[in-house]
Amino acid sequence: MTQGDVDHQTGLLRLYVSRVENGRWIPSLPLLERWAKGLDVELYQLFTAGDGQPEAPVLPERTPVGAQERTLLGLFGQMPVEDRALLISIARDLVKRTGKRG
Repeated sequence: MTQGDVDHQTGLLRLYVSRVENGRWIPSLPLLERWAKGLDVELYQLFTAGDGQPEAPVLPERTPVGAQERTLLGLFGQMPVEDRALLISIARDLVKRTGKRG
């Protein structure tokens, strides 16, 4: 299917289609829905190859967040970006060390 075909079926300009294809523009969900409707396909089919709808991944259960964790996350959100990056780096190092100890 050419960009011209997409243009005719969806009403989206070729230039816009080209920019999306080349990763220079990220379409919104409503625009993706319009795109899928214009092509007479399901929305998920814009993102998959092959037949059939992909299965949803099984997500791990979330651990409930307590008051201390909420406080910590709140403080983390107030930190300057540089301090957040440093804290994340330290946490990664700690996880690596813990993993080596076994």
